[in-house]
Amino acid sequence: MLAELTRGEWIGIILGIGGIIATVFFGWYFYWKTERQKVDANEVASKVIALAEQKGKIFIDEDALKKSLIDAIQRAEKLGESDKRTEAGKALEDLRKNGDTVKLQELLIEDREAHKKALKENIENLIRRNREISTVAYLRGDIGIALEAVEEILKLRPNDLNALTQKGQIYVLRGELTQAEEICKKVFELAENNKDKRWQAGALGNLGIIYWERGELDKAEEIYKKAIEIAEKMGDKGIMATIYGNLGNIYRTRGDSRKAEVMYNQALEISEKIGDKEGIAAVYSNLGIIYYTRGDLVKAEKMHNMALEIAERMDDKEKMALTYGNLGNIYQACGDLVKAEQMYKKTQEIAEKMGARKIMMVALGELGNIYQKRGELEKAEEMFRVSLPIAERMDDKGRIAGIYGNLGLIYQARGELDRAEEMHNKALEIFEKINSQEGIANQYGNLGLIYQTRSDLFKAEEMYNKALEIAEKMDDKRKIAALYGNLGNIYRTRGDLVKAEEMHNKALEIDERIGDRKGMATDYGNLGNIYGRRGDLDKAEEMYKKSLGIIGEAQGMVEVKANQYCNLGLVYANRGDVVKAEEYWVKARDLYQKIGVMDMVKKVQGEIDEIESGKK
Repeated sequence: MLAELTRGEWIGIILGIGGIIATVFFGWYFYWKTERQKVDANEVASKVIALAEQKGKIFIDEDALKKSLIDAIQRAEKLGESDKRTEAGKALEDLRKNGDTVKLQELLIEDREAHKKALKENIENLIRRNREISTVAYLRGDIGIALEAVEEILKLRPNDLNALTQKGQIYVLRGELTQAEEICKKVFELAENNKDKRWQAGALGNLGIIYWERGELDKAEEIYKKAIEIAEKMGDKGIMATIYGNLGNIYRTRGDSRKAEVMYNQALEISEKIGDKEGIAAVYSNLGIIYYTRGDLVKAEKMHNMALEIAERMDDKEKMALTYGNLGNIYQACGDLVKAEQMYKKTQEIAEKMGARKIMMVALGELGNIYQKRGELEKAEEMFRVSLPIAERMDDKGRIAGIYGNLGLIYQARGELDRAEEMHNKALEIFEKINSQEGIANQYGNLGLIYQTRSDLFKAEEMYNKALEIAEKMDDKRKIAALYGNLGNIYRTRGDLVKAEEMHNKALEIDERIGDRKGMATDYGNLGNIYGRRGDLDKAEEMYKKSLGIIGEAQGMVEVKANQYCNLGLVYANRGDVVKAEEYWVKARDLYQKIGVMDMVKKVQGEIDEIESGKK
């Protein structure tokens, strides 16, 4: 069965939406100068700004940003000389040791509130304090506090590009894309009036992110190309690297993995030259997604673990959440549902704390997939139903389509084929509108399964071939192998065993090459079916037992395991060994019951009942 819910959507937003977000570990650059534990604020701020600009995440006046960072650090130092000595000392100590900004944020807010009345008489000072708080709050993912501080600035200075851009970024993180788009357009208009190329490039890049999030890929590509043209004229390598990465995301989403890989490697080359650790981590994640799509799970896991190591070192909560999700996808593909569930729950926990609704929505969807594979269909449907209104509020067309597709799979498993077909067609219509090749291929495959179940083999073959054509263009080896298997089953049902065997051997060759154990187990089972049709029961038994040997106790292969027990029951029944046949059919029935495949439960129970009636 083709898995729905588009994988690899756990791509971190490489090109940030600006604002004061310098997402690096402050602690890397702090050192004690005196017994009073002071830091060189100027040096720290300069390094933070340089790294953040190289990441392409800041498109604001450097002096203004530097002043904000220096103010935050020096304010903590100054408070260390007052009655807040203990609190300030702890804040600076945490920064120096591990970049923890929790105590610094508390200190800055407490200080602002204590002087709020006096600060109202000094607008510039109040803006500066709110800018410090928004900087620190965003660093630690406290977007509620960051937004509150930004709003305070905009009340006093409505056209503050710095605050406007950060507000837009917060809206993107929350999934409020319409509001974010309005802000980015306003920033571009103001920057254009001021002839500020850097702000123009930043605003365009941020608009590209919004269009990409909505699935408007052509529009996003057009915007990114305009942004990169400005960045090249400016000679800004950091911005160029991030936009190359985002163009890679577009090509990957369209199914052009080779073009995507070229873009990612261009981004990686620049990021390594300029020492941009976060940019490097983002490319590792994106390359991991490419390898996952191709079925190279070992290489994919390696890339994501390298990205996670950097994210953890930088305390980048958003990247950590996304990378845990990517690792969850890999473990799910390997059949390790326990480990996959752990990863998705880590993602969900971080996303909830951050208020990042999009990330949380994706985690809920993936947990739904886990429960579906375990046969917990009601729990799976609940996850999808909870995530659907979030996707609709965010106007995330790709995710809405993915959820419809997942609901279709739930109804398929229950045998509600008309309802399933309706969901898959809804999903297909949306994926076609946004030109998501991966999504289109998934829906063709799922519709093929429905037609095959209805015995409409001509229409099923048509759907599988449409999906195969896209999968081959995408170089998605796992999907190609699965589709060869589906086509093999079509030919076997028609009685064309030579062509069926050819398809299943093609599938097996690919699955062995990419190390897809579930695929291999399925392929051996399918080959066993062919030998069984030919009357070669010994060879059929050998294939089924090979399949069971590969499956072992893996959680993600319950249905494949049930299929092989069912097949072995048929082998023994054809040999006249009804005792052994019933033994395997009981095992198969229990597993089908466990995962909610009720049509197979009925079929197998019918065979068991026939044996029991023969005993009377």
